[in-house]
Amino acid sequence: MDYNRKVGFGERFVSMIIDHISMTFLLGMIAVPIQMSVMSDFFTSPGTNPDPDQLFGSIKTLMIPYCFIYALYFCKDAFKGRSLGKLATNLQVYDNKTDEIASPIKCFVRNISIIIWPVEVIMVMINPHRRIGDYISGTYVDIYDKKANTKVDFPKIGISYVLSVLVMGICMSPLVFWLDFIGSIANDQQAYVDTVVNEKVVYDELSYYFDSLEMNMNDQYIQLKVYASPNVYLNSINEVRGLVEPIMKEKFPYHKVDLDIIYTENGTQEELNIDFYTN
Repeated sequence: MDYNRKVGFGERFVSMIIDHISMTFLLGMIAVPIQMSVMSDFFTSPGTNPDPDQLFGSIKTLMIPYCFIYALYFCKDAFKGRSLGKLATNLQVYDNKTDEIASPIKCFVRNISIIIWPVEVIMVMINPHRRIGDYISGTYVDIYDKKANTKVDFPKIGISYVLSVLVMGICMSPLVFWLDFIGSIANDQQAYVDTVVNEKVVYDELSYYFDSLEMNMNDQYIQLKVYASPNVYLNSINEVRGLVEPIMKEKFPYHKVDLDIIYTENGTQEELNIDFYTN
């Protein structure tokens, strides 16, 4: 391809810097208010420990508007092959085969490689006319041509934007899976901490009434043994159940409890059993 004039690295680099800073700033101006709105609970409640499901759910919710917002970056050259950086440096994107202004769809394809922006800067040092995205899309960058066809193809701009949103969705999908994975780990850790804390609360509250107790947990099943002091009068099974059950319901909902009451009567060790559900 015979280029009209030698485009220098300086022009291309300045154009890329302007595009990156301006697009990041403009899109950030749109994204930050949405982020503040979605995550307002976490910004207005400092010092609290947010529920992992709520936190990661909010982050995943943000990905939906982010797909639509940051997809605009891929379409930065859609209007007549000129981004803000190219307007400032008098450059334009052209079709490598026809030498006409590159279509919005070709401009979208060339900008997918922005995700490896540092590599593209190195490519521009080697060939200011064409970076990796240009080789993929069949385009090149040259001096702005006032005589070139300046018609804006709005339907293709719309198509390129839809494609950009889809690409953003694909790029963000691994993050969704990663958040689900991290969320499951955080939930398991939180469940473990809650269990340890609740076990201590149960021991502290029941130790006032009983000599000692043993508790074993397995998924949704709890085996609880309480050893009554000789001076504790066990009027009835229901009385003991009325003492233990409210505590277990509060600390371990949705469990089956196998309660064994072990006490000494007339020098003989006796045992009573009660089964109940905490839901």
